[in-house]
Amino acid sequence: MREILGVLGRKDQEEYLRLGEKTLKLNKFLAMSGLLLTGLAAIVSALSGHSPRGSWAAMIGIVGGALASVVNTIEHGGQVGMERRENGEVFGH
Repeated sequence: MREILGVLGRKDQEEYLRLGEKTLKLNKFLAMSGLLLTGLAAIVSALSGHSPRGSWAAMIGIVGGALASVVNTIEHGGQVGMERRENGEVFGH
């Protein structure tokens, strides 16, 4: 029985590490995306008053800011899950 539990534990650990690596890559992508979207929204909204197409620029700024907010929320929600993992709450240790 101990051998079976050992094999299951190793397989779970391998899968956990594989998924952890994918999550880390996703979190890095979200971090970069959040910065780019925030910068885009700031630049476009600063230029919206000086453009003949000000309404389009304002709309791009609003959408960029909203997307940046969503990306940052997802990113930080994932970090809370990572903290649980680092504290050992997932496996109950």
